[in-house]
Amino acid sequence: GCITNPPEVIETCIVKSRARQCLTAAGLESWSCFSVRSMDELMQAAALVKYPAVLKPSEATGSFGVVRVDSAADVFVQFVRLKSERCLQSDEVEFILEEYID
Repeated sequence: GCITNPPEVIETCIVKSRARQCLTAAGLESWSCFSVRSMDELMQAAALVKYPAVLKPSEATGSFGVVRVDSAADVFVQFVRLKSERCLQSDEVEFILEEYID
């Protein structure tokens, strides 16, 4: 068979919040980043993140659902819009709100 990475390593690379936790645990500096699942968590993160920022589903690929947001009001509008997407409607879907790096 093919030699590959262990499944937990692959999952860490795919799930953005886990990858960020791994980098932080390794002592690497990072930009501001918040993991959110609910509107309450989003409100807290929107008050702390530096703008412009990026809102995206934690487990999506191919830039699906990635949007730039320029204010807290924009965060809320985009979160509601993204949550209306059929595949993102579950309360289990995690989103990342992070500082935009140019």
